[in-house]
Amino acid sequence: MNEGTLRNTFSKAERLCKRNDFELIFSQGSAFNRFPFRVHWLKLKENTPSFPVKIAISVPKRKIKSAVSRNRIKRLIRESYRLNKQILSRELKKDEHVIHIMFVYNGNINATFTEIQSKIILILQRLKELNEQTAEQDSDSHSKVL
Repeated sequence: MNEGTLRNTFSKAERLCKRNDFELIFSQGSAFNRFPFRVHWLKLKENTPSFPVKIAISVPKRKIKSAVSRNRIKRLIRESYRLNKQILSRELKKDEHVIHIMFVYNGNINATFTEIQSKIILILQRLKELNEQTAEQDSDSHSKVL
């Protein structure tokens, strides 16, 4: 595992950048709502994952017109994810899977850091549970094949 994951950093390698990744998340992935977020996610098998979780953040212009406000909210989301990413990363270090996550913010402009952080923690815990469920399903289907 890369040293950046052990420390609370958020490097370029942890971000989703490729168009293909976004298309996969929206076409094959799952989604759930946790106000003020809509979370799209996809679990992929990868032989040598550089980081177990890769994320993207979107704050729609339709909801928040001011670029300054959109950028502020994205900074708050990045920071709260950076501080709490170990909730999900610890579980994924063990296997050869990567989770791609897309956070879409649908709330109001006046969100505080504590509000966003509490929701990010809830989202990461939910993703951890969903990951465990899919791991159990994968192991059940694998045992049936054998």
